Amino acid sequence: MSRPGRRRSEDELRAAFAAKATQAPKAEDVLRAVRQATRTRPSRLRWLLPAVATAAAVAVAVPFALSVSDSNSGSTKTLGKAAGAGDVLQCNFVDRTPRDLLQMWKDCFDCL
Repeated sequence: MSRPGRRRSEDELRAAFAAKATQAPKAEDVLRAVRQATRTRPSRLRWLLPAVATAAAVAVAVPFALSVSDSNSGSTKTLGKAAGAGDVLQCNFVDRTPRDLLQMWKDCFDCL
C-alpha cells in the first residue's frame, strides 16, 4: 500500500479497481437476492380460513344431521346385533343436552 499523502498513479488505481472487481458479486446474484428479499410470502389465510370454516361447519352439521335423522325414525330405536335382536332402546330425542350432542359427534367419528 502506498502512503496516505502520496497520489496514486493511473496504473495503480486501475490495478486496485480490477482487484476489487473480482471480489464483487455478479449482477445476477444481486438481482436474485433483491427479488427474494422483496417477494411477499403467501398468506396463510388463503388455506387456513377455508380449513377452519370447513371444520366448524362439520362440527355443527354432523350432530345436527344425526339428531334430525334419528328424530325422523320415532322415539324408539332397536339396537343392532350387539345388544340382541329383540332389545329396544327408549330415547327421548327432544331433550338433548350439549353433552349428548358431543357424544354423538364423537361416536360418528369413531365409526370411521
